[in-house]
Amino acid sequence: MKSPRNRRTIDEWIRGVVSRWVSPKSAKSNEDNPVQLRRWDALSDDHTNREHWRPVTGASLNEDLTHYLDDLRTRCNHEWSNNPDLEGIVETHATDVIGEEGPTLQVTSSNSEYNKQLEETWRQWWNCPDVNADKSGVDLMGQWWNHLWLDGEFLVQKTKGECNPKKQGKLGSKIATRLHSLDPRQLASPMGQVGNSNVMMGIKLSDTNKPLEYYVYPADQGAFGNYKTEPETLTPDDVIHLFRVRKCGQVRGIPWLASALPIAAQLRAYDEDVMAAARAAALYGLAITCEDSSTGESFDAEGGESITIKRGAATFFPPGWKATALQPGQPAANYLDFRHEKLRQCGRPVGMPGMMVLLDSQKHNYSSARFDGQLYLRIIKKLRRWVEREVLLPLVAVVEQEARAAGILQGKPDDSRFRFVWPALPHVDPVKEATAAGIRIKNRISTLRDECAAENRDWEEQMEQSAKEQEKAEELGLLNSTEAKGNDQRKQSQPVRQA
Repeated sequence: MKSPRNRRTIDEWIRGVVSRWVSPKSAKSNEDNPVQLRRWDALSDDHTNREHWRPVTGASLNEDLTHYLDDLRTRCNHEWSNNPDLEGIVETHATDVIGEEGPTLQVTSSNSEYNKQLEETWRQWWNCPDVNADKSGVDLMGQWWNHLWLDGEFLVQKTKGECNPKKQGKLGSKIATRLHSLDPRQLASPMGQVGNSNVMMGIKLSDTNKPLEYYVYPADQGAFGNYKTEPETLTPDDVIHLFRVRKCGQVRGIPWLASALPIAAQLRAYDEDVMAAARAAALYGLAITCEDSSTGESFDAEGGESITIKRGAATFFPPGWKATALQPGQPAANYLDFRHEKLRQCGRPVGMPGMMVLLDSQKHNYSSARFDGQLYLRIIKKLRRWVEREVLLPLVAVVEQEARAAGILQGKPDDSRFRFVWPALPHVDPVKEATAAGIRIKNRISTLRDECAAENRDWEEQMEQSAKEQEKAEELGLLNSTEAKGNDQRKQSQPVRQA
C-alpha cells in the first residue's frame, strides 16, 4: 500500500484507501479524485475551506448565548459608539418604525363616549408613562429600539410611581401604572441557582420554557456604588421582556447588529488603511531622480536626503535632474462601490434598502425607489404589529382596567376593539398615492377609516373638521358656483325632521 503523499492529509489518504477497497477498478481515478462520503457539497472538507468551518461547534443557541452574549453586546455597543454608519442605521430604523409622535390608539365600539374617553385617557397617560415622570412613551420606545439593536432585547418593569399632572392631564394622572426601563444586563441568575436546570440567564423556566420568575439585579451605580448581593424577583405579569425569537426554546435575545459586526470592523480597518496610504503618498510630495549620470556631480545631494520647496515658487534643478510628483494609489477607483456594497449588507438584517442605509438615492429612479420602499415598508409593518401585539395592546388593557376602577369609564362594550395607528412613511410621489387612495375608496376596496389610518389620522376627526370647514366656507361665501349648487341640492334632498 502506498504511503500518503505530502500534499494529502491523513483523512484524504484514508478515503482513497476505502475507495480502492470498495471499487478496485476505479482505484487509479479515485487516487486522483478521492470519494467524498457525503450527500451535500457543503460537507466537503479540504484545505480550501477547513479554516472557515473550524469555529463551528454545533452547540445549542441557548448554550452559546450563555457563554458569549455579554461579549457580543459589548462589541455591538462599542462599534455603534464609534461607527457613524451603524449609528445612523439604528437611528433611521427607529425613526421609520416609531415615527415622530409614535402610534395612536383608536377604539371602535357601539359606545362613542367610551371610545373617546379611553382614547383620551391613553393619550394623556402615554405622554409620560415613565416611572420617573420625565419621559414620554415615544422616548421610551426609542430606548427600547436601541436595546433591540445593541442588546437583542428590552426589559421593562410595570410598577407604580409618581405622575406628572402637567404632562399627563386630569385623566392620565389617575392611572397608577408606570414603566421602568431596565438594562438587559441586570437580568442574571443568582449564585444560589447555579446548577438549577430550570434557571437560565436570569429566568426561571417551566418544563415547556415558559417564564415563571425574573431575577433582576440593581442598576450599575458606578465604581463606588452600594451593590446588593441578591436580585429582585419579578413575576411575568410585572415584566415586559421582548426579543425576536429565532429558534424554539430561545431564552434571551440576539443583538440585531451581531451579523453586521464583522462587516463594520472590516470597513473601519479598510478605511484606516486607505487613509494611511493616501496620507503617506501626500506627505512624500516629490521624488527627484537623475536621468543623466554624467551631470549628477553638479547637484550636491546624496541618496536619502531631502530639500525644502517653497509654496508658490518656481524651483530650478541642475541639468539631468527631474522632479516627479508621486501618484497616490488610494483610494482606488472602486473604493466607493466596495464601501456601498458592504454598507448595504449592514442594513439587510432589517430589510433596509441601500438608499436608506446610505441616505443616497442618486442611482435610483422612481420605479426602483418605490419597489425598494415597498419591500422595506412590509417589514416595517410587521415589526409594528409585533410591538403592538406584544407590548402596546397589553398596556392598553391595563390602562382600561384602571380607568374603569377610577370611574373614568363606566363599562367596556362587548364589541369594543383596539388598534394602533402608526405614522405613515413619506411617499415617493404623494400625488400618485393620493389618487390611488381615492380610487380605492371609490371602488369600495378600501374605506376612509383605513386610508386615514395609513396616514396616521382619525377618520371621525377628519370628517368633523371637514364639515366645519365646509360650513365656514359657505358662511363666508368662499364656495364657487359649482360647490354652492351642490350644497343647495344636498340640503333640498335631505328629509325634513318633524318635531
